Amino acid sequence: MLAKFKQERRYRALGDEPMSQALKVMMNSIYGLFGSDGIFEFQDYRVAELVTAFARIKLIEMKELANQQFGMNITYGDTDSIFVSKINEEHRHELVDSFTATCRQNLGVEVDHQNTFVRSILVSKKHYIGIQTDGKVVIKGMEGKKRDRPSYFNQVFSQLIEDYRNNEPDLSLNILKAFKQLEAAEVDPSLLAYSVVLNKDPDEYRAYTPQHKIGTSMNEEAGSLIKYYKTGQEEDGYRGYSTNYQDLNVDVYKEELWRIVKEILTLQGYDIKLEEQIFGGEVEDDIVYDTSLKLTQRQQTQRRRSQPNAQQNESLAKYLLSIQILNYVRS
Repeated sequence: MLAKFKQERRYRALGDEPMSQALKVMMNSIYGLFGSDGIFEFQDYRVAELVTAFARIKLIEMKELANQQFGMNITYGDTDSIFVSKINEEHRHELVDSFTATCRQNLGVEVDHQNTFVRSILVSKKHYIGIQTDGKVVIKGMEGKKRDRPSYFNQVFSQLIEDYRNNEPDLSLNILKAFKQLEAAEVDPSLLAYSVVLNKDPDEYRAYTPQHKIGTSMNEEAGSLIKYYKTGQEEDGYRGYSTNYQDLNVDVYKEELWRIVKEILTLQGYDIKLEEQIFGGEVEDDIVYDTSLKLTQRQQTQRRRSQPNAQQNESLAKYLLSIQILNYVRS
C-alpha cells in the first residue's frame, strides 16, 4: 500500500499539490499507526523505529553527497530535507538538477527542489524565514504568524519581516515604535485580544487553560471562538485571563511581543541594549546569551508583575480613555 501511495505522488509533478499532500499525510499516518498503542491491531514500535532510522540514514547520505561530491555547504536539515549554500548562481539549476538525479540513482531517494532563498533566517528547528529570488517571503513555524496571537503582534511581526525583505538598514526602528505605541495606549485594545477556537467543550480542557476559564464563564460550546486578554495575575497558581480589556497587563504584553521578535533581532546582530531600551532598564541580571547569541527567556518576570507599577497604571488609564474616545468616534 505504501508503495502504491508513493507512486501516486506523481501528482506533485502534475501540479496537483493538494492530492500530493493528501497522499503524504496518508503515508505518515500509517507510520503513526505502527507507533501507537491500542488503536491498530498490528501495532509494532519496531516498524516505526525502522522508518525513522531509515530516514536518518538517507538524510545523512544526502548530506555527505551534497558536501563531498557537489561541494555544497549544509546549513540546516530536519526530518526529510536539507538546506544548502555555496552554490554558484550561474550554474545553480544544473547543479541542483544533477544533485537530485544523483540522489535518485545512487540513494534511491526522490528529491524535489523546493525553494531558493537569496537571504534567510534560520531561527530553530522548523522555524525559518526565507526571501525567494522573486521577492516572495516563506515563513515556517514562527510564533508571529500564529492566528491565536493578538492581531497587533501579527502586524508588528509582519512589519519586521517586510523590513527584512526590503533590506532596511535598521530593523529596530519599527520595533521600538511598536513598543512605544503599546506603552502609550495608542493601540486599539481589540487588536490585543488573544483568540482560539474551542475544539471541545470548555469543561473538557484543563482547569488552568483559557479555553476552560473563558469558555466556561461565557457558556460556550465546542466550535466557538473565544477572545481574551492576559492579566498577569495569578489565580490558584496559574495565569489569569479576562474578557475585559481593562484587565490587560501592559508589562505582560510587552514581554509576549518581545518574545516573538527577539530571536530574529538577535540573529541579525541586535544585542541586549535594544531590550534595555524597550523595558526601560528593568532587564533582570539573569538574562544571558549562549554562544549563538540567542537570547534566553526572561527568568524573573513575576517579581515585577506583583509589585505596584505606576507606569503600568498610567498606561492602563490611557487605554481606558482611548477606548472611550474610540467608542465615541464609532457611534
